Amino acid sequence: MKNKLSIKILTAFNLALLSQVIMAQTPPIEPSTIEQAVEKVLKTHPELVSEALKEMQRREVVDQAQQDAKALVELASVIYSDTGAIVLGNPKGDITLVEFIDYNCGYCKKISPSIDQLILRDKQLRVLVKQLPVLGQDSIAAAQLMLSVEAGTTVQEVHHALLAMQKLDATGLNDIQKNYHLKSVDTVLADRGIGEVRVVADKLGIQGTPALIIGDTIFRGAVETSELEAAIQMARNALLTRSKAKS
Repeated sequence: MKNKLSIKILTAFNLALLSQVIMAQTPPIEPSTIEQAVEKVLKTHPELVSEALKEMQRREVVDQAQQDAKALVELASVIYSDTGAIVLGNPKGDITLVEFIDYNCGYCKKISPSIDQLILRDKQLRVLVKQLPVLGQDSIAAAQLMLSVEAGTTVQEVHHALLAMQKLDATGLNDIQKNYHLKSVDTVLADRGIGEVRVVADKLGIQGTPALIIGDTIFRGAVETSELEAAIQMARNALLTRSKAKS
């Protein structure tokens, strides 16, 4: 990433110098002369590199946020659909936290307690856990099993049981199926749901797990509870503002 940004910096300096040449209507300068000039500037003012890097990173973050916001609006109907997902928390909550999960993902296991805390603290929070198995066949089998669980308290219990497994395997999944008296896995229906989740993830630029969506923000990777709480509050404030505007 730094090499890419460094090239951008050099390109920017080159363009700046070339524009000065054109404006001054001076004879063309050899590329080697421009490179020497850029090198001299960087050596004389090395702080410019750091400042330029920070500015480019800031712009990339802003650009990504704008792209995410646009995609979230365009894909809202499928993002908040429970196809390929289970629902935790309040099914009729005012704010929905969407989590893309793989039960074999260590970071998914790591943030699970944070999400449990949010559900306990916020009685108006709906959590939509979308199955995005990306770590092999055992991950797919776990997702298929989860999507075959009927709605009810057992959903959350099986969800936590899968997260508690140190390593997914057929024996462990069979044990869970027996312990919770689950029906046979409907792989056709489950695979259809998983496929739809994959399509949504691809369109959102989500390539791994965990990934979370709250309001107009996408978190790619594990995130602190405080950041999720802040995003939930922002989403709720935005919802309140829209409600007031309509009334």
